Amino acid sequence: MVQSRRGASPSPYLLLVLPPLLWSGNFVIGRAMRDAFEPVPLTFWRWILAGVVLAPFALALTWRHRAVIARYPLLLIALGVTGVGWFHLSVYYGLQTSTAINAGLLMATGPMMIAALSWMAYGEALSLRYLAGLLLSLAGATVVIARGDAAALLALEINEGDIWLFGAAMLWAVYSVLLKRRPPELPPLALLFITIVVGAISLAPLFVWQSGFALGFEPGIETLGTLLYVSLLASLLAYQFWNRGVREAGPSRAGLYMYLMPFFSAVLSVIALGEPIAPFHVVGGGLIFGGIALAVMRRRPAAAAVTASEGE
Repeated sequence: MVQSRRGASPSPYLLLVLPPLLWSGNFVIGRAMRDAFEPVPLTFWRWILAGVVLAPFALALTWRHRAVIARYPLLLIALGVTGVGWFHLSVYYGLQTSTAINAGLLMATGPMMIAALSWMAYGEALSLRYLAGLLLSLAGATVVIARGDAAALLALEINEGDIWLFGAAMLWAVYSVLLKRRPPELPPLALLFITIVVGAISLAPLFVWQSGFALGFEPGIETLGTLLYVSLLASLLAYQFWNRGVREAGPSRAGLYMYLMPFFSAVLSVIALGEPIAPFHVVGGGLIFGGIALAVMRRRPAAAAVTASEGE
């Protein structure tokens, strides 16, 4: 019975598809609502709302594991600051002035940073199969981001928003690699809750300095709907799936799934804006999925063949 239950558990490789989908919506909303929200209030209230929703389910659990939390203060602070608070703040600042092509290309550096940091921090082997998949997915993401137009890549110009987005990619890489050090005895829900608390606290002084004790945005259907999406779907749900995926698949393999964001963003544009499906969607998407499959699918060991040959 136990075996069947464990076998029914969703594969981390399937769960890792969902965070990029939800975060693609976050990027689209971040650009669409940049006039309604300043980056600091949007990031701050995003995590306050997420923490309030999660508290009834995680507060008692977190308290019961306070001794574990006390043993790893620096790690948990680093996770909360890099992956929760300041990653999204950097993204929202970047989206105010960066172009869609620049934003996509800069965030596409994230998987390479994760792979490099994993190698430096843990000596994680980067096989030729993995590197080939990484480059194939990067090529696919570039095709989608540039919309199949090589001239668009040659006309790139760097602006202030690009610096913020490059910093965001670095912060996410650090967060993803640090997740491997998470205390195994700390439940995932408690880990998420404590990092949300840390992230919100790290943003509070900046929020008060900018907005005082005002909301920092004009309440309305669009702004409240934005907060609900980024708090519940792009935060709570996406982070639970991502944290589990990194825990079970490793940061390098999980990082490859970030290449799905340009593809999902293009798909969302097709659905929401009625844009036609173009050849670059198909080619780029095929390269991304093919690269991920090449990198994460392990070759079957030839143990059975060896055993058979020894028995002869």
